[in-house]
Amino acid sequence: MTVKSQYQIFSKYLQLALLFAVVACVPPVRADCADNRIIALFPKDVSEFACANLDEVRLQPWFADFKGQVLPRELYGLDQFLISAGIDPASQVKQVAWSIGAPALAVIALVPVAHSGSLTKIAPPLESSPDSDQFLAVIAGQFDTDSIESALEARKLASIHNGEQVLYPIANGGYGAEIYFMAIDSDTVAVGRRPMLQNLIAIRQGSAESLLVNQKLLSLINQVNDDATIYGVFNGAGTRQAIRQLVPGAGQFTDSSKIFTEIRSLVVSAKASSSTVAVRFEIATDTPQDSVMLSQILQASVLVRKYLAKESSPSDPALAAVLDHLSVTPNNSLVDVSIDVPNDQLRDLILARAFGS
Repeated sequence: MTVKSQYQIFSKYLQLALLFAVVACVPPVRADCADNRIIALFPKDVSEFACANLDEVRLQPWFADFKGQVLPRELYGLDQFLISAGIDPASQVKQVAWSIGAPALAVIALVPVAHSGSLTKIAPPLESSPDSDQFLAVIAGQFDTDSIESALEARKLASIHNGEQVLYPIANGGYGAEIYFMAIDSDTVAVGRRPMLQNLIAIRQGSAESLLVNQKLLSLINQVNDDATIYGVFNGAGTRQAIRQLVPGAGQFTDSSKIFTEIRSLVVSAKASSSTVAVRFEIATDTPQDSVMLSQILQASVLVRKYLAKESSPSDPALAAVLDHLSVTPNNSLVDVSIDVPNDQLRDLILARAFGS
């Protein structure tokens, strides 16, 4: 799997955060996007946790086209699968929460020093990458588990039994065959790779720890969980990948490697008013000095991207116009990135398929 395809979901999520907020004619969502019952189904260690409240966003006329541009590949074909299981995605699915796995812990190797008889430490690569193979999504809504099981059994799929739980592949072949569906109860179903669903089962049985015990990530989730149409939180490794997708080239600046290595977290949230969309990115760095340096790197990267949007062939005036609204500000050990964009400019981006692969 290439780096580009492996981390495409980070780019897609950031695009999703920007565009799902175009809900000017929809009342703000105040209930938790993911309550503790949902959060408790995810593993303790993840690089990204995100939630989208779809209950009203899907009413927007641009939703179908937009969803086709940004849907994570792990969920390709899911709507058709749900329909085959007797589930109406347009009325029964309320929220979707998903996570990306944390990278494996790096190991420091000990190697012999020539002609000395001693050992020296060889540090692992600085970049530890989130494991996108550890994808898990939990879908909240209203489901009839007996009807779902009957419909799927009638299709004679290559299901896998794990105790009382049955895992069904969402596709008969290709990548989708590696992604499984599992009905949990009348309020919840899950989609993910087999090991992730098995881990979810273990969490419910009490033999594995859930995300609720990860106090650092949980505190970030609680910042935005009750007041955003869509949000996402990233740990250090997830933040590095997200920034590089949002502003390509940011990692090529002098001293960026050190700063990126010490980034702590990222919180993204999106809200809408009657005329604009407000998206906020809060990046936690190690020191105030790192915050200033990262701000300068991001500002320069945005200028480069805006120039390329204007001068490329064909040009991308819609993207260039949106970038005009972007603000990057250091704030103690934080970097605040904000963008307030008129709804018509965001709709222009959708019509131009600016968020397609």
